[in-house]
Amino acid sequence: MLKSTDPEYLLENASWLVGSLGVVFLDFIVLAQFVKYAPEREKLRLEVEAAAEAEAAAVQALAQPHASA
Repeated sequence: MLKSTDPEYLLENASWLVGSLGVVFLDFIVLAQFVKYAPEREKLRLEVEAAAEAEAAAVQALAQPHASA
């Protein structure tokens, strides 16, 4: 896998090595954000579901004919 540990060889290939490590670093940042904001996303999803259920109940209540007095 590693062709040589010669410093000159490593220096010649440092640009793509650093670039590859940069991409891996950015992947870890995205993963960390996913983990950090997952509970918030779930809370928002539950709030949206509750609002949709409340809206559906309100629409259903308005659609029913009112009893005459």
